[in-house]
Amino acid sequence: MDYKKNKVLPWATLAATVLFSVLYVFFIVGMSIDMDITLLRISALTALVLSILVIVLALVTARVNRIYDPMTERVEALNCRYTGFVVILAVLPIIFEVLLYAFIPDFENFAENDPARASFLVTVVTIYLTGFPFLLLTLRKVPVMKIEKRRMGFSFFILCLAVTAGLCLAGVIIGLPIEMLLTEPFKSADSSDQINHIAEIMQNSSFIDRVIVVGVLAPVFEELIFRKLLVSRTIRYGETFSILLSGFMFGLFHGNFQQFFFASFVGMLFAFVFIRTGRVIYTILMHMTVNLTTSVVTTTLYIKLLPYIDDADNLTEMPYDIQLLFLTLTFWMLLLGMIAVTGFILLIVFRKRFKPYKSPDEPSLGKIIGNSLSSPLFWCFIVIQMGQFASSYLPDIVDYLL
Repeated sequence: MDYKKNKVLPWATLAATVLFSVLYVFFIVGMSIDMDITLLRISALTALVLSILVIVLALVTARVNRIYDPMTERVEALNCRYTGFVVILAVLPIIFEVLLYAFIPDFENFAENDPARASFLVTVVTIYLTGFPFLLLTLRKVPVMKIEKRRMGFSFFILCLAVTAGLCLAGVIIGLPIEMLLTEPFKSADSSDQINHIAEIMQNSSFIDRVIVVGVLAPVFEELIFRKLLVSRTIRYGETFSILLSGFMFGLFHGNFQQFFFASFVGMLFAFVFIRTGRVIYTILMHMTVNLTTSVVTTTLYIKLLPYIDDADNLTEMPYDIQLLFLTLTFWMLLLGMIAVTGFILLIVFRKRFKPYKSPDEPSLGKIIGNSLSSPLFWCFIVIQMGQFASSYLPDIVDYLL
């Protein structure tokens, strides 16, 4: 066994990550309550220094800690490589966001006047144009298990789309009460609108922006990162672990409870489909279908009706075209609801078709998860994403309390 492991580096990376995330949340909360600009810039500079330290430590840890044991330490080897680089991918948008808000005087006004364009800039530059190529380059030496390529029948594709809708419904039912519990009691007239980049793009952007960013770019890059790159490097630990990890990390990556649960459930299904077909194009198409359904049809109808929502009780007094839009939106939501319920029922009926395969020599799932959770680098990713969750809710809570 070729075993080389430094115990200090991963824990040092985790310590730096915790400090970085705390300062980032402090900066976001400080902005929402109009804290002194000097103090904000000091916290921003400190956060940026710590972010550089996190990146350096993650890179060094991934390089130094090399473990090549086929059975006992394989998960730790994965954590040292893949998780180290995903940590960097998670840090990049935060660095860019802090730089823009803290040191470019007009960016805050630009973001307030055109939040969708600001979100477009942060998301596209950091994740799609910078983060993904970096991740792809640095993971080239991480062992990949080749997945046999199979064609996906049209009937199974439709079944998976219906099941996806059902999982989305289940995730919304779980996540929406938590989201409302953390937001509704603290809303006020001047409540701060925290940055949820995809939500901003969907609600405040043009039709073309929604199609490009949410309908095309997000499905392509997210499937490549969380299915193609992640699953092909974790499936050797077992299909169940690979599916759970893909879904969990995909859910955390969304940074809020409104999306966490359904993104996790759908991410697991997409991971299963990728394992069964070996072709990421199928999950990209499924992902595009879901996003385009929401960002193009549902969001477009909702935006057109937004000025009339408060007067919905007086529907008969509105212009005919507005009445028609209300009826169209109602019919569309009922259709989506029926598809979701049908999909959930189909998942129960055909549950055996979605059961992961377990090889005879596969280590127990508990052992694999335990090894994974014992890795400080894996916790680095969780801490960073928890910082994103906190930045979505704490500003309004603090503003309300003050």
